Amino acid sequence: MSVSHSSFGAAAVKSRSTRSSWTGGPGLRFRPRFFENTDQITKLNAKGDALREAFLQAGIQCNGFGSLIRIFPADMTTTWWKAYREGVLLGTSGLIALSTAMDEGVIEEILQCVIRISQQ
Repeated sequence: MSVSHSSFGAAAVKSRSTRSSWTGGPGLRFRPRFFENTDQITKLNAKGDALREAFLQAGIQCNGFGSLIRIFPADMTTTWWKAYREGVLLGTSGLIALSTAMDEGVIEEILQCVIRISQQ
């Protein structure tokens, strides 16, 4: 079987519904709902900016933009495991991605967890 064919036939591979690029496919339905809610996005980015500032005030090196924050601990592997054990999932590069589902309490837990870990 060639790369351009599947067990469902060539039409299944070449249909628009199997591609999720910016120009078509399942992502097409996502964009209008996401961009209609600019208030939530603005609030989320402000929460990220505030969290980044709190990290910097606590002496934790970080950078990022909007709802994405990347921390720079001396030992990322140890930091990742410590955060994981406390219920905070970091990206393996130290990335923290906030979401609209997170309230102030969850963001405060993330802040306190990272501060606690960095002081150990």
